[in-house]
Amino acid sequence: QDISVIIFPGDINQIPRNADGVKGVLNYRYILGSRNGDQFEAVFPKEARQYVERTLEEREIKSIPTLYVLCGDSKSSVSQVTGIVPLDLQQDDQVTYLLSNLEKWLKDGIACIYLEGGSGSSHPVSAEIVHITKKLIGRYSPRTLLFVGGGINSQEGVSAIRDDSDCVVIGTHFENSDASDIDQFISALKQ
Repeated sequence: QDISVIIFPGDINQIPRNADGVKGVLNYRYILGSRNGDQFEAVFPKEARQYVERTLEEREIKSIPTLYVLCGDSKSSVSQVTGIVPLDLQQDDQVTYLLSNLEKWLKDGIACIYLEGGSGSSHPVSAEIVHITKKLIGRYSPRTLLFVGGGINSQEGVSAIRDDSDCVVIGTHFENSDASDIDQFISALKQ
């Protein structure tokens, strides 16, 4: 059977050479953390973004404009690599900051939102935040995709967010296991 693949590259070298079987590449438009300032520009400068766009065009791969929201564990790999401090969604002001930014990006028609707890995070994105985000998507930009990942390492974690997510990312679990329980995770997604 044919399976369409969406790639979320951490590096330019992870972009495929051609579009065979690739539905698209999630392409950062912004990385939202608790203290943005110049952090996004430092991590992913304009020249690098332009280079990614040209590469995708040349390889005829669809670019999926993505708002990447880091909201989890500051010890996760993405925070350690980028230096971007994640939103602390235990703090009301940080939740308000998140929701106002989501609303802005959705009104602009962003194609994808990726709520990320951070690879290996001890604090996955809560089901409540996922649900609220999905409601905002429904209100402002129903075609926007919602990806949720980072720290989701149980079938219960998958079940809690599956109805509000277009894609649940559970890579860390399988990096740390022999993947013998993949059928149970697939069942959790289908229930």
